Amino acid sequence: MLGVVGVSIVGFAVQAMFIAALAVVALIFLGRRPASGSSAPPEGSNWAHDEAIAVEQLPTKLYRRPNPIRRLFAAMTTSAIAVVTGVVIAILLAFGAVYAVITVTGLLDR
Repeated sequence: MLGVVGVSIVGFAVQAMFIAALAVVALIFLGRRPASGSSAPPEGSNWAHDEAIAVEQLPTKLYRRPNPIRRLFAAMTTSAIAVVTGVVIAILLAFGAVYAVITVTGLLDR
C-alpha cells in the first residue's frame, strides 16, 4: 500500500532506521575525540611562572529591581507569546487531525 507521497510504510521505516543508525555511528565517532579545551599545560610549559595579566576593577551600578510597570509589561508580553504559541500549535494539530480524518474517510470510501 502506497502513501500520499508514493513511499510504502515499510520503505519509510527502513529509511528511518538507516538514518537513526547513521546518527548513532556519528555520535560514536564524535564521542571518541579528546576535548578541544583541555586545561592541561602543554609539554615543556611552566604556567606557574608565566607573566600575570593585569585586571582593572571598575565600579559598577548596584542592581535595582525593575519597577512594577516594567514587571507587569514583561508578564503581559510573556503571556502573549505563550498564547500565540499555543494558538499556532493548536492550528497545526487541527490541520493534522483534519488531514487524518479526510484520509481515513477516503480510505473507507474505496
